[in-house]
Amino acid sequence: MMQYRLNGTIKETDLNQLTISDMLQKELETIPSGIAIAVGQQVIPQSEWGEHLILEGQEILIITAVQGG
Repeated sequence: MMQYRLNGTIKETDLNQLTISDMLQKELETIPSGIAIAVGQQVIPQSEWGEHLILEGQEILIITAVQGG
């Protein structure tokens, strides 16, 4: 069992390896456009979401772009 923190909430998975793409599919019904993912204070390019592994205890932030003025 692996634990990670998603936007401040502890999450668990039975998977031995969890990519950002896997995590998004697990946590969200649909993946909205205009989001960014930060793992441990580093923004991960969307082109790397399918390969970037989440490690035990890591902090992941889903950042949503907000439009306004």
